[in-house]
Amino acid sequence: GEVDMGDAISKLPPFEEFRVLHVDPLVLAIDDFFSDAECDRYVEMSISPPSASDINDKPQIESFQTRSKTVGKDESAKSQRTSTTWFHHYKNVPELMAKASRLVGLDTIDRWEEPQTVRYRRNEKFTWHLDALAPGQATPEQGGQRLATLLVYLKDLESGGATIFRDLTGLDSGPLKV
Repeated sequence: GEVDMGDAISKLPPFEEFRVLHVDPLVLAIDDFFSDAECDRYVEMSISPPSASDINDKPQIESFQTRSKTVGKDESAKSQRTSTTWFHHYKNVPELMAKASRLVGLDTIDRWEEPQTVRYRRNEKFTWHLDALAPGQATPEQGGQRLATLLVYLKDLESGGATIFRDLTGLDSGPLKV
């Protein structure tokens, strides 16, 4: 049956073990946000996402894969992103929705954008960008501007891979890297 999200969220314990990487804006690191089994499930969804199903004789899209080659229109923007992105229906990612809501103190998921998983193969990238909507796109009718971004790393890598917050200073006075 359907999961009552409010109930699922309220049953999760609060996140008590985290590291503050930056204060303004707030950047937190939470080890073990997902269990190993949850990480494996999300990785699998990025390799072979759930297929469409019919509910009341209407096709329902479970996941939508897109090759994210461009974010903007100029040549610089067109080479900015080469990864593959899957947009997932909320019901397919209940752990993510419940834990993310609990983390930011929400009882519902009505303010969330659709969840995404992104896969980076060797030499793929998403270069420097603002994680915000362009001016004029952030209308109150559509929920307004993005207030937070949650990144969940699903695999440990022996080499390569990094997220750098270019405009935030880390402990070594260089860009903050997680």
